[in-house]
Amino acid sequence: TIATGTKLAFAATGSFSDGTTQVITRDSAWASDNLAVATLGGGSTATAVGPGAANISATFGGVTGSTPLQVSTATLTSVSVTPANAVLAPGTFVNCVATGTFSDGSTQVITGFVTWISSAPGVASVGAFGKVTAQAGGSASITAQLGSISGNSMVVVDSSPLTSIQISPPMATVGQQAQITFKAVGTFADGNMQDLTTSALWTSS
Repeated sequence: TIATGTKLAFAATGSFSDGTTQVITRDSAWASDNLAVATLGGGSTATAVGPGAANISATFGGVTGSTPLQVSTATLTSVSVTPANAVLAPGTFVNCVATGTFSDGSTQVITGFVTWISSAPGVASVGAFGKVTAQAGGSASITAQLGSISGNSMVVVDSSPLTSIQISPPMATVGQQAQITFKAVGTFADGNMQDLTTSALWTSS
């Protein structure tokens, strides 16, 4: 169930005669049986047009699967942005997420269809999907706006030198062909700390 004016991306998984399954989202033909309620712009993302019910279907190789979609009469009451605060080094980035709260108490991630605005693009710029990139020292307010409703995140770009990087876990043992995920946190000369996991260059000895 989603609110009028919002969107929802669907995925299709095909089951084949040999018992295997495969994601066929991009290969399927998508349709809505009630265009007054929901439309699909050639892909698997449905746009809620008005209150009511619609069946969203995916067809591949002559086989069709469908799922119901309910569009409520709820209206957007607030937008929150996470992280609410972030400290970045120039050249690094953080992905902000916008979540809408509606009049019926429901919530929905609306990152992809809010308008993103930075109060100081020279300090921190923001892309269409909430990716905030630090440009230079200073602070900027990042706003996610849908209609007249908006939410904010405060970003501080710390231009002081990076003094150390701590990796966690500091030691690990894994089996062959197994995986482990590491995290890198940088400490700057002024004491600020930042998650550099996605910004750092990772290597193995």
